[in-house]
Amino acid sequence: MGSKHRIGHGASSAGGGPMTGAGSGGDRPARLRLFVAVTVPEGIRATVDEAVAPLRAEAPELRWTAAEGWHLTVWFLGGVEPDRVQDVEAGVARVAATGHPFTLRLSGTAGTFSSVLWAGIEPAPMLEELARGLATWFGDEMERPFHAHLTLARTDGARRPLKELAERYEGPTAPWTVRHLALMRSRLAVGGSRYEVCNEWPLGLPSSMPG
Repeated sequence: MGSKHRIGHGASSAGGGPMTGAGSGGDRPARLRLFVAVTVPEGIRATVDEAVAPLRAEAPELRWTAAEGWHLTVWFLGGVEPDRVQDVEAGVARVAATGHPFTLRLSGTAGTFSSVLWAGIEPAPMLEELARGLATWFGDEMERPFHAHLTLARTDGARRPLKELAERYEGPTAPWTVRHLALMRSRLAVGGSRYEVCNEWPLGLPSSMPG
């Protein structure tokens, strides 16, 4: 897919670590915390939110994520200088053009890793291909096997309570068709990060690639 285009600071796949912080002081603009993702339809989010409600009530001490922000991270870019965003968009557009629409399905189960409780997604080869395409384009490597998931909650404490919640989670197995790849921004806020879609590109359409 061409030469390497390393742009982000702390880039990684969905199985990697957190994004880096923004800004380095002085008069330089703060870096934008960016990542590439697949958005989740409102109807799907609503069914998952309903399944999560009793767990949320049982463990209010966890940092539960807001349903409106749920997404599937495909690739972390980390801290990106504002003047490099156009280059990032060009890269994501080109990778999107190599894919095609595909179906994703919730697994109906939950799991944990580190300090995160997540809802599972059935394996999807196209999603992994997109992750590998982004890794190649941005000059990084997938340090861990790709693992798409919806982050439901985080904790700074022991993992055992999370595992117990994961075992009791009875989520939907609803499918949906993925037609776009999105560039998203994370903004730190009181109560947790907030996410916004900066841009998105249709899968499999050459017209999605900048000229």
